[in-house]
Amino acid sequence: MKTGLLDYKIFVAPELSEIFNALTGENKQHILVAYLDEKNPDMDAYIEKIMSAAKVHLTTDCLLFKYSADKSMPSFSQIIHKNTIRKVLLFGISPTDFGLNITPPQYMPFVFNGSTFLFADKLSVINASPEKRKALWECIKTLFLD
Repeated sequence: MKTGLLDYKIFVAPELSEIFNALTGENKQHILVAYLDEKNPDMDAYIEKIMSAAKVHLTTDCLLFKYSADKSMPSFSQIIHKNTIRKVLLFGISPTDFGLNITPPQYMPFVFNGSTFLFADKLSVINASPEKRKALWECIKTLFLD
C-alpha cells in the first residue's frame, strides 16, 4: 500500500507577469540565453564575451534570463507563450528545471519542438575548463557561424 508519496516532481510555476519581468533583451534574432546566476559579475561579462564571439549581441539579439535558485524557474512553454524562440542556450540549467521531459547530452545541439537547444555546464565550470570551453566553442560555431 502506498503512503501517498508522489513518485514524480511537482513544479510550482511562477506567474506569467513574473516571468516576463525577469526576461531582458530585444530578442531580434529569437535566441533565448538562460544561465544560473552565480552572483559573480565576471560570469555576466563572460556570457557576453561568448555571444559576441558568435557575432550575437546579447541585449539586442537575445532574450536573456538570469536564473536565481531562490526563485521559481519558468518552463520553456511559458517563455514561448509571448516570445518567438528559435535557439535556446542553457547554462547550468537542467531540462527538467526548464519544464522539459527530455535527457539530452550536454554540448550537443539538437532540435526539439521547432527550436534548437544547447545544454551546457554553468558558466564558471566552462570558464575553468579548457575542454569544456572548446566543446562550447564547437557548438557555438555550429549554431551561429557555419
